[in-house]
Amino acid sequence: MTKHAPHLRIEMDSINDVPHVWLDGKQVDSAPNTALVSASLIWHTRDQGLENGNQNQYKIEYLDGDKHVGIVEGNMFSNELFKQ
Repeated sequence: MTKHAPHLRIEMDSINDVPHVWLDGKQVDSAPNTALVSASLIWHTRDQGLENGNQNQYKIEYLDGDKHVGIVEGNMFSNELFKQ
């Protein structure tokens, strides 16, 4: 069995700290030439989500050098946010 990095990993030591974020094993919050712009996460338990019609979703935006990059999953956020 091969162990792999999770697609998205977020760690926070304090609510006032910048979250540490990894996408596909690449740290995007403070690695050389990268900086986190925003991280949004909406998550519901399966029962709560089905009952209220909610969907789990996330949006991560970061700078890679001078290029604005973003990744979105779920229907609330749009990839249009990342068009330059």
